[in-house]
Amino acid sequence: MQQRPRIRGMQQVMVSRVTAPPRSRWQVFTGEPHRVMFFAGMVQGVIAACWWLVDLLGRYAGGYAPIPWTVPPPWAHAFLMIYGLLPFFMFG
Repeated sequence: MQQRPRIRGMQQVMVSRVTAPPRSRWQVFTGEPHRVMFFAGMVQGVIAACWWLVDLLGRYAGGYAPIPWTVPPPWAHAFLMIYGLLPFFMFG
């Protein structure tokens, strides 16, 4: 603990500086709510982009037979991007 003198009027007063204990990475990450939401948006975006890449490679690259989906993939991609990704980034 460091102390330095501070002069108040005619008296000399010793003022101590107290440092906060170091915070863990988890405490820093969850210390602000926007960080968690932004991170969730990034994770969801990466997962949706990887799924979209797998679907496009199957349909257009000819590497394997396209996966039969019950919902058309462009619709699912649009739904995930609009209602899954954007709210996380807006609140993050």
